[in-house]
Amino acid sequence: MKRSLLVTAFMVVSMILAACAPAATPTEAPPPVVAQPTAVPPTAVPKGLLEGKNLSFVLFSFDGYQQGQGSWFKTLAEAEGATVTLIDGKADAAIQLTAMEDAMATNPDGIVWHIVNGPAAVNAIKAAQEAGIPLVVTGSRPDPTTGATVPFVQLFDYEIAYEGGVAAAEWLKANKPGEKAKVVYFDRTGVVHCVNYRGDGFIAGIKSVMGADNVEIVFRDGVTASMDISMQRMEDLLQSNPDFNILSGCGSTHTLGALAALEAAGRGKAVDGVPQTEFIMSIDGTPDELRRLLDPTSALKAVLGLTPMENATKHLDTLKRVLSGELKPNDNITIPAPGHLMGASTTCEEINEYMTVEYKDVKGYEPLDCSKY
Repeated sequence: MKRSLLVTAFMVVSMILAACAPAATPTEAPPPVVAQPTAVPPTAVPKGLLEGKNLSFVLFSFDGYQQGQGSWFKTLAEAEGATVTLIDGKADAAIQLTAMEDAMATNPDGIVWHIVNGPAAVNAIKAAQEAGIPLVVTGSRPDPTTGATVPFVQLFDYEIAYEGGVAAAEWLKANKPGEKAKVVYFDRTGVVHCVNYRGDGFIAGIKSVMGADNVEIVFRDGVTASMDISMQRMEDLLQSNPDFNILSGCGSTHTLGALAALEAAGRGKAVDGVPQTEFIMSIDGTPDELRRLLDPTSALKAVLGLTPMENATKHLDTLKRVLSGELKPNDNITIPAPGHLMGASTTCEEINEYMTVEYKDVKGYEPLDCSKY
């Protein structure tokens, strides 16, 4: 396959999407709110299945979570005799298509792909299947009606963000009775897990407590995933429309940048762990977020902690099920993966256990000094 075919296909898909719907609106429907699994039963696969296998993992990007996920996948697979190549997708659908071509060119025994843009991935998924390369995807997936069906590991972003929305609304009802929920959400338009899962889940959780008529979206639009830009965007918002009481964003750079601007304006504070002007939920589980979660003077009081170890395990188990023949390469099946919401009652010791396990070997995720909290 020539590299230009998939890149051209991406451009065609992008043009079709732009013509048919606003680019900011991913088409994949959010998952239903369901009970989170408390345990993942082991899958019976032949012993030594991965011995000598050559595997590739095309990552969404190479931030802390993706490093953790990739590192765990590599560790677990290589412990069973496989060789693993990790590829940085740079959070860019076109770059990911090139990465998929490069991975397929090595004729690997299996690929895991954390997809940025599901609709743009259709041709690459079909190409891998036509080449007989076992494939498992996560993150985003195409509509099955495109014919690109593949085993899909569904992260619990929607359900956990929903829980965070419930926590925010309950704070509002308890501390500002009679006020409407006025929500700011810094989004990443065109990224399904940001829009349909995290953002929609968070707002749905707020509405479940407040009622839809008592929820006003003050701001929800795309903001570049940058601390500086998020800070600038919040500074602008504080000038143009400062009347809001709930804040979140698709990732830690969104929330921490916005929080820095709030603090500079005398907001974003808590007393004895109770937010005074707004409740903030952050998404990622970085040390900076978790320090603020423990800080009784910070309004950041919920963190959707990503779980790279559990998710990497689920990706590998699912790929093994495909390799063993238990799952067909084109099975339209969804495998749920766990998630973790940390709130105001989470202890420093619990946070350190989370970081030590989930982010083992990821630089910057060292345990916190619990004597400070």
